Amino acid sequence: MGKARLYEGNAPSPNDGWFVLGDVDLPNGEMWVVYARHTGEFVNVKVAAAKPVPNKGNYWFSRHKLGGLVKPRDFAIMKEGRPDLHHGVSQLLETHYG
Repeated sequence: MGKARLYEGNAPSPNDGWFVLGDVDLPNGEMWVVYARHTGEFVNVKVAAAKPVPNKGNYWFSRHKLGGLVKPRDFAIMKEGRPDLHHGVSQLLETHYG
């Protein structure tokens, strides 16, 4: 049986309006960076692995500024596959956007 393939996240360009919202460090040693970009009524969110991790290194979703997710597929995948990351990202979003 082979090793799981590793993926490193890709940071979005600050020239496109992205900024670092915060970091999420997990008990298993994974480190993730949460990026955000405001576009009208929405906040685009990208969660990128800071170093190689198994299975998936980037998650994308959007959140309406008044609450509620738009295009929540990756957020659901994160919740299923990496519940600690999901919890950390949820707390970060709650802190910044209520």
